[in-house]
Amino acid sequence: MYELTGTDKIWNRACQGGGESPRPGDTALAGLLLFHGPTMNGGVLHAVECLSAEQLVAAQAGYMYFGFGGIADLIGAAQKAIRQGDDLEPLEAEFDQRYWALVPDDGVLVESFERRQQQHPLDYSPIVE
Repeated sequence: MYELTGTDKIWNRACQGGGESPRPGDTALAGLLLFHGPTMNGGVLHAVECLSAEQLVAAQAGYMYFGFGGIADLIGAAQKAIRQGDDLEPLEAEFDQRYWALVPDDGVLVESFERRQQQHPLDYSPIVE
């Protein structure tokens, strides 16, 4: 039977908001995952429309923390397009293609998280069993 690793447990905790006393890495991962989920299901514009302004700020900070500044910029561009009332239909495919170019699969996010967690373990709250 597979036993969850420490990084698995941190990831799972982030999926539920980052835990009771999140540290910077927990908060960043939670923000990133909050945006990534709806993006996977419905695209970038869908995620921007579903999340609050506060959640989008957290998502941008999370992507920046893990080295995905291009995604943070993309979130800002999508917000601007919505705010300005741009024709979103042609932009939808463009935004999604830009996202997938930087994050072609979940493994890219996992690798970035694991690398950052190994380099900066104190950025994450201890695992409480």
